[in-house]
Amino acid sequence: MSARYFDLIREMKLNTYNHRLRLVESAQERGIKPTARLFSTTVPTVRKWLRRFQQHGPSGLTERSRARHHQPHQTPPAVEAQLLALRKTLPTFGARRLIREFDLPVGHDALERIWREGANLTCSHQRWEICLFGFLPMLQFSEQCVERLLDHLSLAVVLWAAKHPDREVSVEVSGD
Repeated sequence: MSARYFDLIREMKLNTYNHRLRLVESAQERGIKPTARLFSTTVPTVRKWLRRFQQHGPSGLTERSRARHHQPHQTPPAVEAQLLALRKTLPTFGARRLIREFDLPVGHDALERIWREGANLTCSHQRWEICLFGFLPMLQFSEQCVERLLDHLSLAVVLWAAKHPDREVSVEVSGD
């Protein structure tokens, strides 16, 4: 006697591991075709779970990750670190603007994903304080990009100085 289809689906959604275990036990007792009919599924599906159970035991019935094992287009960690550092330097710049002005080797979606995953960065348009954690020497940009960066930094320093007239500002730029 076959179980009702909707009861099977409800059971499967509630506890997939138990459902697969029952499927495997049924296949071992009855055979593959009768189990496929009983569980309202296909023969290849029954074979798949039976094979995984035989190869890996009960742990073979758990859900596997569907993510790729190797991602060939993934951004290297060194580049991600540089992009995060650049974001900290220019928090008011969006992904598209940074890519356009500094000819970055990533797309805007990838850059936004790196920012989301890399740190909980908040864009503070109200603050003009600049914190250069000593990472600028490790970034490698063309001279034109460095000039643009310095222009933006000098503008930020001027705006910060205008907002804080009681503080002394000194800027030192050294070129190696």
